Amino acid sequence: MTVISKRIFFILLAAVFLVNLAVPVLAQNRAKKAVGICNRLEALSTTVGGRLTTREGKLEGKRNDRLEKLVQRWETRDSRREENRLRWDENREEHLTKLEERAADDSQKQAVAVFREAVNTAVTTRRAATDVAKQTFRDSLHQLVASRQVAVDSLITAYQQAIQIAFERAKTDCAVNVEPASVRENLKNDLKAARDEFHRDRQAIDNVGEQIQPLIDARKTAVESALQDFKAAVETAKQTLKAAFGENE
Repeated sequence: MTVISKRIFFILLAAVFLVNLAVPVLAQNRAKKAVGICNRLEALSTTVGGRLTTREGKLEGKRNDRLEKLVQRWETRDSRREENRLRWDENREEHLTKLEERAADDSQKQAVAVFREAVNTAVTTRRAATDVAKQTFRDSLHQLVASRQVAVDSLITAYQQAIQIAFERAKTDCAVNVEPASVRENLKNDLKAARDEFHRDRQAIDNVGEQIQPLIDARKTAVESALQDFKAAVETAKQTLKAAFGENE
C-alpha cells in the first residue's frame, strides 16, 4: 500500500469514527429535549395562559376605546344637529313674521296663522321621525356590537378550554410514560388545532359590515320618507297661503 493510500485509509477511518461518535450524541440531545417537555409543561402552560390573559386585556381595552369614540362622535353630531335646528327655527320665525307683516286684512292674517301652524307641525313631525330613525339605528348597532362581543368572548373561552385540555392531555401522557417526543408533537398539534379553529370561527363573526348595512339602509329610508312628507305638507300649506294672498298661478 502506498503512502498516499495509507493516508486516505486513515482519514476515512477517522471520519467513520467521528460519525459513530456524533450520531449517539445527537440522538441523546434530541432525547433530552423531548424528555424535557414533561418537566416544562407547567411553565409552558403558565406562559401560554399569561399571553392569552394579556391579549384579552388588550381586546377589552380596544372595545372600550371604540365604544367611547362612538359615543363621542354621536354626541358631537347631536350637538351640531341641535345648533342647526335652532338656527333653522330662527330663520323660519323671521320669515313667518315677515308674512304676518304683509297680511292686509283679517283673512290674510288668519291664513298666515294657519300656514304657521302647518309648517311648525310639519317641522315637528319630521324631526320626530328623524330622531326615531336615528335612535333605532343606534340601539340596533349597540345590540349588534354587544352580540358580537358575546360571540367573541365565547370563542376566547372555548380557545382557553382547548388549550387547557391540550396541556392536560400532555400531562396525562407524561404520567403514563408516553414517549416524550410523542408528547411534544401531540401538544404542538393540539395547540395548533385550537389556534386554527379560533381564527376560523373569529373570521366567521368578523363580517359586521354586512350586518350594519341593512341598519344604515333602514335609517336612510326613514329619513328620506320623513323629508318627502315634510316637503309635501309644506307645499300644501304654501298653496293655501298663496290662494289667500291671491297669488295662485
